[in-house]
Amino acid sequence: MNALNTKIMQGTYRDYYWQDGDERTAYTNLVAKSAAGKNGALYMMLADGKPAGYIALSYDTISNNILYLHTMQCMRGKGVARSLLNHAIGQKAGLYYLSVAADHPFFAAIHHLCQNLNAREMDSSVVFGTSKEKDFTNWTNFMEEKGARLCRLLEERGYEKYSFRDAPEWALNDLKESHSNYYANSLRPEAFFVHEVRGMDWDMSFLAVKKHKLAAYSLVSRPDERSVIFQHISEGKEFVGSGVIFLPFAASMGMFPVFHCNRAAYAMYENNDRANAFRRKLLTVVTSTERYYHNFVLPGTSFVR
Repeated sequence: MNALNTKIMQGTYRDYYWQDGDERTAYTNLVAKSAAGKNGALYMMLADGKPAGYIALSYDTISNNILYLHTMQCMRGKGVARSLLNHAIGQKAGLYYLSVAADHPFFAAIHHLCQNLNAREMDSSVVFGTSKEKDFTNWTNFMEEKGARLCRLLEERGYEKYSFRDAPEWALNDLKESHSNYYANSLRPEAFFVHEVRGMDWDMSFLAVKKHKLAAYSLVSRPDERSVIFQHISEGKEFVGSGVIFLPFAASMGMFPVFHCNRAAYAMYENNDRANAFRRKLLTVVTSTERYYHNFVLPGTSFVR
């Protein structure tokens, strides 16, 4: 990097869009636009006046999230990613979270970089995906044979389901605070309500309640018109083993033909064996691929440059 005249600046969406169009996608466009807004930051590196890379972040009351780290192809191997990451975590105090796919072509380099920056590796996660080998005909058949009957049984037991858009206000409030209330959520859904980049879909996300208590929910995001990501498939501590998780999950799945979606991914942390046994069994109906992710947390320090 010493041979180049480099500069890191806080950029705008226009700065990001100045980069080579071959290295932009619909997802990175969304990420950059959100990061350049009021709840994030977009840092750009220039080398000899030309784009060298960028890092996109989102900030909330819980954490600082590294959404995307990119080095231009012509600048790889020259320390751009290290400089951007080191710069970004130095701008704001708190913890920074980063997820990297285990099969990412640069995973080894990113892992080494995170270690050098005193990152701690958290629980890994796995994302199940659909493919041509298993389309949603499988799900339709499953619902006709078993699923619809199970939904009726759960509703007869007093469970009610709502989309996030139509849910009672108290239920949404309980969901936002579920990490610290009776629900005992190990996940943190509140950030999805305040960050556009997370793409939460209010019509495809569903929750289930019983006797004025939040019982379970499926939180869905839409990175594009045809794709769906199940970010959370969760049930409350009191309702583990009740099977209620199926009610919001099935409702979310039922919206696929309504919105003409034909691709899906289902994210799941690996540290909950009992809950995951049910999820894995359920997801085998519609998925045939698995992709593992490593999750890192980096310490940040705030100082004036």
